Amino acid sequence: MDDHEFGAKLKELRDDIAAMREFLRQPGYLARLYDLAIKGAGKKPPKHKARAQLPDDFPAQKEKDAARSYWALRKRRDLVNDVEHQAQAFRDHHLGKGTLAADWPATWRTWMANALRFSPKHAADSLNYPEAAVTLAVWQERLRLFREGDEGDRIAPGYWKASWGPKPGEPGCQAPQ
Repeated sequence: MDDHEFGAKLKELRDDIAAMREFLRQPGYLARLYDLAIKGAGKKPPKHKARAQLPDDFPAQKEKDAARSYWALRKRRDLVNDVEHQAQAFRDHHLGKGTLAADWPATWRTWMANALRFSPKHAADSLNYPEAAVTLAVWQERLRLFREGDEGDRIAPGYWKASWGPKPGEPGCQAPQ
């Protein structure tokens, strides 16, 4: 059916909304109507990015590091320590469903945000890490609390746990510059 025949069919059905709705339910017909409307307005139809399967190396180290920083800033030590499991669960979920995505990094960012809701919080103090696991993002959060505090969590500026070592400005402080 060419565009002229398609338009004629819609014109024929204009007084029968139920029949028109049924006609437009056919695969691709609603998108075709949209494209014709844009074409009639003198605009080009939008180009959609091709959707692809999950790449073999995704999420890569860059995405896992971004997740660690994201979760550390939200005080979710449990997720920071669980990033490898989260990455494998992400892969298993999308491979199992056969997901095709136009933007896998965006899909990973959605997973990161959803993990905050779907994973119960396990740690009372999520900034207490074994020192070998402390990332730059964790230090940044510790230093932010020291400088600014956190009104929402009722933490006053100057907060510093003894287990983090000497405070900034004190001899032996381990916080990066």
